Amino acid sequence: MGDSAAQQVSGLWVNQFGSLLEIECDGAGHVTGTFESGVGGGSGRHEVIGFVDPTPSTVTVPVGLVVTWRPAHSVTVWSGHYRSDEDTIAATWLLAGEPADHQDWHATTVGHDLFHRVVARRTPQEAAAEAERAEAEAVTLTF
Repeated sequence: MGDSAAQQVSGLWVNQFGSLLEIECDGAGHVTGTFESGVGGGSGRHEVIGFVDPTPSTVTVPVGLVVTWRPAHSVTVWSGHYRSDEDTIAATWLLAGEPADHQDWHATTVGHDLFHRVVARRTPQEAAAEAERAEAEAVTLTF
């Protein structure tokens, strides 16, 4: 597979909701990092821990991640796969919160995320400047 699974999965990722996942994987498959949610009440950076298969036999690397949402008293787990041929992480997630009236199953939500690699982290000012340049180029080309 070329680079180790840890090298391939490490990096900055964004999902379909604009959430940012920044992770580092060591050679043993341990994952650490941060997660910034693009939705819900989980503002700010939250610690991520997890595991990847450090020696996968195919282009697909199993990935498992966990975030604890403080002070919301809930936890999200992701289980999925990094695909080196697509450079994506596709994962199903479970969000477990505090149940009301012992209705545990009501307190769990299921979903799916597709993360794409962010090549370079930009500040909001850099992103705004890039958008202005792109708009100026579009105006210049319009007849």
